[in-house]
Amino acid sequence: MKFKIFLLVSIFLLTLFLRVYKLGEIPSGFYSDEALYGYEAYSLLKTGKDQYGVKFPIVFKAFGDYRPGLFIYATVPFIGMMGLTELATRLPSALFSTLTGVIIFFLGLELWKNFTAAILSSFLFAISPWSLQFARMSHETNLATFLVATAIYLFVKGLKNGWCLIFSILIFAISLYAYYTTRVFVPIYIALLFILFRDKLLGKIKFLGLGLILSIVLLLPFFKIITNRDTGWSRVEAVSLWGDKGLVAGINESHREDILGESSFSRVFHNKIVDGGLTFVKNFFTHFEPQFLLFNGDPIKVYQTPNTGILLMAEFILVVITVFILQKRVNTYSILLLIWLIVGLLPDTLTRLAPAAARIHLVLPLVSLLAGFGFKHAKRKLLIVFLGILLIFQMTYFLHQNFVHVSIRYASDWHYGLKETIREIDKRQSQYDYIWISRTGWGWINYLFYLKYPPEKIQKEIILSERNEFGLGWVRQFDKYTFDYFPKDFTLLEKTLFVGTPDDFSGYKMKKPLYTVYYPNKNAAFYLADSMSF
Repeated sequence: MKFKIFLLVSIFLLTLFLRVYKLGEIPSGFYSDEALYGYEAYSLLKTGKDQYGVKFPIVFKAFGDYRPGLFIYATVPFIGMMGLTELATRLPSALFSTLTGVIIFFLGLELWKNFTAAILSSFLFAISPWSLQFARMSHETNLATFLVATAIYLFVKGLKNGWCLIFSILIFAISLYAYYTTRVFVPIYIALLFILFRDKLLGKIKFLGLGLILSIVLLLPFFKIITNRDTGWSRVEAVSLWGDKGLVAGINESHREDILGESSFSRVFHNKIVDGGLTFVKNFFTHFEPQFLLFNGDPIKVYQTPNTGILLMAEFILVVITVFILQKRVNTYSILLLIWLIVGLLPDTLTRLAPAAARIHLVLPLVSLLAGFGFKHAKRKLLIVFLGILLIFQMTYFLHQNFVHVSIRYASDWHYGLKETIREIDKRQSQYDYIWISRTGWGWINYLFYLKYPPEKIQKEIILSERNEFGLGWVRQFDKYTFDYFPKDFTLLEKTLFVGTPDDFSGYKMKKPLYTVYYPNKNAAFYLADSMSF
């Protein structure tokens, strides 16, 4: 027993260490989404309002994409204790991810009835590239995944102990406030669980009833949100299949070709149902492509580590082993895992941007559970040794790539240099009446974060406008700061400090910038200049 406790504590500490080591420094740079979560938490802490002046919102207007607010509220205590810093903003993600590893262990015990399989599942989660990629940045999917995994664990426990069902349903309900993906996953998954385990649940009606009643009360504000097109659906419409202008354009092009080909079946074969359905199926299977799973990972650079996928090769092999084993032992628990996979992929499948590692993050605990089971039941010693060596090599390779190369290769994507730039601006701003930042120098939120700009001031000044095709807006100005394309002639604007990338100044005859901020690879990231620089 003591050895088992030692193992469990050791893996917990490993999980925690891999997520918090140099967390405020690596990844270097601070992505705009992270700055948003930190500053909104700071604004709540100081004023009880978001940056737009809305008092204790459930959904935050953010960049115009109306984000569920639970993660931001969870960040408030850390900002309160540690100040408005990168570390304080990222720490909640790291801790929720660490706690998910604990839940995976206990869920593994319930499912596999085997300590070794459960502890291996927790260990594989600890070293998972997919987990570490998101745990070491401020991202709400870490909270959503923790809540969903906890709710599933309590549901499985509740099949024996009815009281757990109450908390399971409540936590499922709470997760709807955490991330957009849960709004698709949770209703469908709960419905399928009720059907799958209906016989066992019949004797626990009073617990289910109490849990559902409490959840409905808890979700009353949520129902108000989803009936509002802006707060409930603006981001969904921006990235969904049915909001894809390219899909409509493709259908129209097919209609034109059918006219030229004198076809009578244009409307039958080319419409939103057929073309959208084909895209849906294609999106679903993109999640199983080797490039995404094993070699490149998410197309978005801040969700990616060079030359690594979201899974280790050994993890993938172990999952395949488990699939072969479980297909011979089909029971309600194996079906529970299967629908977890299918329903977990649905939120991303319904978008035009698949595959996206963040939107299928709810599947991550399942992968660790399957891989842990496969490791326990791999029968041949040679295979176990091979997988162990491969696992250790790939884990250390990923850590090297993530801790060293990400900060250099993806510095621009992580908005590296903004902190240094803003500090330099802050030193000089008293000398200028206006500070003009190019649009390629990123938006207002990083400036609010690093300047610790008083929330009560920005709430009176901020105006969001110009939403793009993804539903994201832009703030042109606050205080003496302007965020826009540069004017044609810098020399006409005196007492103005200009900030932008070298490319922003490339069409002008600059003598010498006032100050240069460099990327880690020594290339220039940002220039500071004024009318005397030209």
